[in-house]
Amino acid sequence: RLVARAMQAVATKVLRRLDFVVSMGDAFYLNGIHNTSDPRLTSVFRETFSVAPRLAKVDWLSVLGNHDCRGNVSAVVEAGRPGSTIVPQLLLPARFWKHDLAIHPRSQLRLTFLDTCSLVCGEGFQEAEHPGKLADALEVLKHPPGSAERHLAIQKGLAEWPPTAEDPLGFNATFGRAYECAKLP
Repeated sequence: RLVARAMQAVATKVLRRLDFVVSMGDAFYLNGIHNTSDPRLTSVFRETFSVAPRLAKVDWLSVLGNHDCRGNVSAVVEAGRPGSTIVPQLLLPARFWKHDLAIHPRSQLRLTFLDTCSLVCGEGFQEAEHPGKLADALEVLKHPPGSAERHLAIQKGLAEWPPTAEDPLGFNATFGRAYECAKLP
């Protein structure tokens, strides 16, 4: 609720208009949801909107987080499809998707949403979620899902945490905690 209140304050005091919210995952902390009838699916948003009603009036462009992936991902995606009445504000039509926004008569902004849990780790991603490891997403993406090559790229990309100045994060997909990120040089 504190985050929702802070978002509401920014939306009210700073922004002249609020067109959408980009949600970076983990909406259903700690272990996702079970199905499209899971009460958490609506309660999370209802709780947010109760303290931040302005946020209920716009689309929530969302991506899956590792905690969402611990549950039934298909149920979250089903609830996030355009036209779904489960949580009308939630827009998460697929694990990987894009959303184009007209920001000027001659300009567009393309937002790309990637489920890095499945990209980097595939099935059983929790095993690679250890906060002391990271995998190079770009190297992993070169190989088909489920392939031996992708598995090897994941294994090769694992490194000790935290990275050093000589071996920076770059485009790596990390699975750490906030307190560990604070250790970065």
